[in-house]
Amino acid sequence: MLNNTLRTVFRNFSTLFLVVAVLVVPVHLAYTLIYKDVAQVEELHPYIENLPRGRQVQGVGRAGLAEARRRFVWVTVAELLLLPLLAGATRRVVAVDVAGGLPGVIDAYRHVFSK
Repeated sequence: MLNNTLRTVFRNFSTLFLVVAVLVVPVHLAYTLIYKDVAQVEELHPYIENLPRGRQVQGVGRAGLAEARRRFVWVTVAELLLLPLLAGATRRVVAVDVAGGLPGVIDAYRHVFSK
């Protein structure tokens, strides 16, 4: 059973990767564009947390860092809420592969709610 599962995953890896990337990459890209200043000073986050109130590094202070982290929690929650959608698309990819067809991302999302 494990052998068949791994064979199916590796045979359809690029399709399954794109199924996930179509939803996750735009969300993370939007987050990074909104909080680009925070992303640019990622290596300095521990030091920014210890700065006195009102001090900033390249426009990022303790408050901005805390807000970006809170928003990232919401990004993670949104991704968790998308898991059923991803599971349905993955189910379609596997079903098409088992039937001998060529699975695709668009087809997977078109049939995501069908069983």
